[in-house]
Amino acid sequence: MAKKISQDSEEVVAIVAVLAQAMRGGLTPIAALRQSLENAHGSVAEKLQRVLTSIELGQPLQSAVADAKQKSLTPALEELLNKLLVANQLGSALAEQLDSLGQTLASQIAVEKLSRAVASETKMLLPLVFLILPVTVIFALYPSLQILNIQLEGI
Repeated sequence: MAKKISQDSEEVVAIVAVLAQAMRGGLTPIAALRQSLENAHGSVAEKLQRVLTSIELGQPLQSAVADAKQKSLTPALEELLNKLLVANQLGSALAEQLDSLGQTLASQIAVEKLSRAVASETKMLLPLVFLILPVTVIFALYPSLQILNIQLEGI
């Protein structure tokens, strides 16, 4: 489940980056969303495409977002929809908010990947400690023990 949320967050980061660039290019939020979803694939793109289709069919943005929130959404996608909604209601600058959202999500993804890497590193230490290190010690001590055994036999 955590891997799925991470993958959805990565999709949201990519869509947010394209969306922010389109907004800087002068597109409206809905036109920018349409353009950012043209080449997007994945579960997040499908959910956003449903919201966009609802809007294009005449449903207000607020109710389209409310309908989308009733279904299971990841926190990253819900945050994106909230930012779109607030920007539409208040007329705030959306590109800067999307940039900060993208940076936040990217840093969360990096922290999650780092924690998974640390767990993997710990798991990789087990064969080293219990298999490789004892064999190395045996290889190092065996010749000395043979020499000591030979010397003891001579006594």
